[in-house]
Order: sequence, then structure tokens, then C-alpha cells
Amino acid sequence: MKKRSAVKPSGAAGAAGRDTIAWLASFPGLNPNPVVEIDGTGRVWYVNPAAADLFPGLRRAGIRHPYIAGLSAIFRKLRRSGARQQYRELKVGGEWYAQAMSPVPGHSRVRIYGRRVTERRTLKEALARTHAGLELKVRAGTAALSEANRRQRAEVLRRGEMEERLRQSNLAQGVMNSLLRPSLKRIPLDALLCRALDLLFSIPWLSVEPAGSIFLVEEDLGALVLKASRGFSPRAWKECAVVPMGKCHCGRVAVSGRPRFAGGRDACRRTTVVAPGPHSHYCIPIMCGRTVLGVINLYLKDCRRPGRDRKEFLSAIANTLAGIIMNARTEQELLKTQKSLAEAKRLSDIGTLASTVAHELRNPLGVIKLAAHNIRRKSPDRSLDTHIASIEKKISESDQIINNLLYYSRIRLPQPEPLRIAEILDECVTQARRHAQPGVAIARDYGGLKGCVISADPVQLREVFNNILNNACESITKSRGRIEIAGTRDRGTGAVTVRVRDSGCGIAPDDLQRIHEPFFTRKARGTGLGLAVSYQIVALHGGSIEVASTRGRGSAFTVSLPPRAANREP
Repeated sequence: MKKRSAVKPSGAAGAAGRDTIAWLASFPGLNPNPVVEIDGTGRVWYVNPAAADLFPGLRRAGIRHPYIAGLSAIFRKLRRSGARQQYRELKVGGEWYAQAMSPVPGHSRVRIYGRRVTERRTLKEALARTHAGLELKVRAGTAALSEANRRQRAEVLRRGEMEERLRQSNLAQGVMNSLLRPSLKRIPLDALLCRALDLLFSIPWLSVEPAGSIFLVEEDLGALVLKASRGFSPRAWKECAVVPMGKCHCGRVAVSGRPRFAGGRDACRRTTVVAPGPHSHYCIPIMCGRTVLGVINLYLKDCRRPGRDRKEFLSAIANTLAGIIMNARTEQELLKTQKSLAEAKRLSDIGTLASTVAHELRNPLGVIKLAAHNIRRKSPDRSLDTHIASIEKKISESDQIINNLLYYSRIRLPQPEPLRIAEILDECVTQARRHAQPGVAIARDYGGLKGCVISADPVQLREVFNNILNNACESITKSRGRIEIAGTRDRGTGAVTVRVRDSGCGIAPDDLQRIHEPFFTRKARGTGLGLAVSYQIVALHGGSIEVASTRGRGSAFTVSLPPRAANREP
């Protein structure tokens, strides 16, 4: 038979039941509840009528009966502890009974007073189930409330983040407006880039050091060139003035087109010169489409990677700078185009003038030259030779001026043909000796060019070297001077280099930047077209002219020519 039991100490819960049992103990036969007396061996000494009716086999089963099962342990406990009463509840045959167990005075027996408590237990279990259900509901409600609180906190955080993003967006818009407004006033690009750095340093939450730089890509150099900086020492500025592509953090960003963070050991060694102490290094590319225009270089005060907000903000600033840079370059191209159009119109006017001058002056000059030749041939008076030589010299100079004017006004591509560059130089040296002062020595050192053949326009090259040598002769105002002509050839590329060095008066530093401009001259006589024509011709051949000069000590012109004329516009 299935049984359940629970032993409880006396207390308020069973006080009423125990009082009732004690009252009925004086006449157990009349007790409507079961009363049983049992000894320590499990022998049943007494069973009242109620117990006999409820449990017919109790006396025979003894300690094995479910109603008194487990009493051996309780009996020993009563004897050992000296307790006066023990209380328990157990289930027998589907009914719950409360048992109060007391030792019988003068005997080693225990009397068990029972009482049916099924209704109370049923109510108690129902109450427990109700309590458990309520507890589940409370837990569910608490969980729902917690979830609602969590969602509310998440919503508050989300709104806070949105407000922060909106604030940062407004701040970014303000910074962009601060950059765009000056860009409409034709402020130099370098000044705008410096202003961008100042604006970035003024934003506290960016947490950047008051030091940084902006580089722009120079395609001709294949490197980044420092255009704006703040907080750079002269040493740092010198080290970072030109950064090769792919070198250092800035150069790598210019190649990859992606932002780069570096901190600790990965930080650029140059940054210790700019921002000593713990910091990190962050480079942002300035891009137009997929083309990298430059790099913004900042030093972060903390060594942590910048968060999404800082990255997005700095990317927006970089995009704004990209627009400003492209606008500035477009304006430069526009100005260059306008200048080219104006120059083309001027050349057209010069061409018209040159044609007239060539027609009106060359015919009389030809007549004068022929007359001088006839006088020299027919007159026996040798004292006229000096005057005739002077006339021929001036005719030659006038003819050179006309040639320069015609060359500059009539741009034409070279007509290349194989030629020996040493022979061209010999002809020009011979021509120069006729115009040089008697005390001027012309030394030749281009033996390495003998037999050297290049493809170029011989007429145009003669014009170039005649102009350079004429200028060298005219720069020597003293009674004595020296002109050196040296030439070499690069065995690898076949390029030819000719250097003309003189000991004349030299060129002022301010004038060096303008000597290739047409009509620029510091001489009392001359058109200022000689070097302009020479630069143009060499550029058409794909070469270059470099000038080095020291005031009072002379100048050196270096002409570099490829083995084959490039035949391109200058």
C-alpha cells in the first residue's frame, strides 16, 4: 500500500489537534479517531474500535502496517531524547492522518493518537498549487516587466545614440560649412588645409593632439608632399616634407586607399618628434572616387582604435576636403586654359607681326649684306674691313632676332632625321666665336659625342645651341672670359646631355624663374625670345633644359635630349 509521511515538531499548526487528542486519551474507546499502542519491538498492544474499523489488519501486521510504519526510529528517538511527544502526518490508503505519539508512563510503549486530516491537506495542497501558480504568474509578470524595462532602456540608449549622431552630424555639417565658405573666396589651398586642421583640433570629443598634417599626392614625384601642418618642429617638417608612396603609414594609406590605425610599437617613428608620450597614429585617405588625392594624418591622445562615430566624422571631413581640392584643381586648370588661350591669341598676333617684319626687314638686310660684300671685294682700302665686319655682325644679329620671332610665332613639330650631335655643336661654336669678344675663350669637351647619332631636327637644334651660346657670349662683359661646352651620352638610355658653362655676370635668383618667358630680358638690346624659343624646341623633342647660376660668377645651361625626338606638344 502506498504511503507518505512527514514528522513535524509541536507548534501552532497542530496545537488544536493535539489538545483534542489529549482530551480523548482519557477514554480511547470512545475516540472516533484511531488510537494504537505499540512497543519498541513493533508489537501492537492496543487498538481502539475506530482504528480496528479503519485498519482491520493492523494488529496482525504490526510494524509492517503502513499506519505504524517507521515507528521504530521514532520510538528510539523518544527514548534517547526524552521528548514528551512527536508529531507526524502520513498518507494511508488515499487518506491523510495526523499522528501524535507519546510515551506511556511506566511502560516502554508509545501511544499513537491519530486524526484524519485529508480535507486540510487537500486544501493545503490546493493552496500550494494556487501559490505556485500565482508565483509563476508573478515571475512571468516580473519577467515581462524586466523585458519591458530592458526594451525601454534599449530605446533610451538608441535615442541617446541617435541624438549623439545627430549632434555629431550637425557638428560635421558646421565644420564642412566652415571649410566650404572660405573655399568660395579663392583662398589658397594650403591655407584651407591648415584651417581644416585647426577645426579638427577644436573638437573636444575627437580627442586628438594639437598636431597633425595633410599631404597631397604629387603624381610627377610619385610621392606625398606635405601641404599643411600644425605642431611640427623644423626637424619633423623636414622628415615628413616628402613621403614616398607605400612608405610609412601615410604612404601606405595613399596606396591602399583605406584608413590606417597604428599605436604603441606600430606608431610611426617620426611621431615621437611631433607628439611625444603615449598616443596613437591615424591616417585617413582623401579620395575622389577611387583616386587618392591625399592623406590626413592625426595623432590620437588615447591608444584605442577610433570608434565608428569618429571614423564616420573624419571620413566626412576627408570627403569635403576632396571636393575642395578638386575644385581648386579645376580652377587651376581653368586659369591655365585661359592663359593658354590668351597666349595663343598673342602668338597669333605675333605671327602676323613676324610675317610682316620678316618681309619688310629681311629684303633690306639682304641688300645691305650684298652691298657690304661687294664693297669688301672691290675696294682696295683695307681700313674699311673693320666697318664692313661690324655691318655683317649687326646683320647677323638682326637676322637672329627675326628667326627667333618667326620660330616663336610659328609653332611646328620637329622634323627629325639622323644627325651627328657633335657636328651641330661644332657649327654653333664656330658661329659663336664670330660674335664673342676677342678675350673670350671657348673650350670644347664633347669628345664622347663624336660619332653619336640621334634622331632630331637639325635646324631647330642649331637654333637652340646658337641662342644659348649667344647669351653666354653676351653675359661676359669683361675683356677676358671663358665658355665651356661639354657633352656626354648615357650608354643605357642613349640620352644626350650638353652643358654650356660661362664665366659671365650670372642671372639674378628672381630672374631664374622667368628666363623661359617670352619677351623677358634684362639686356638693353634683344627681344627676350631666344631662351623662350630654346625651351620650346627642346620640349617638343621630349627633352629638358636646366639652369644653374650664381650672380657674378656665371651660369650653366644643361640640355638633355632623348635619342629620338618625342615629337610632342610642350
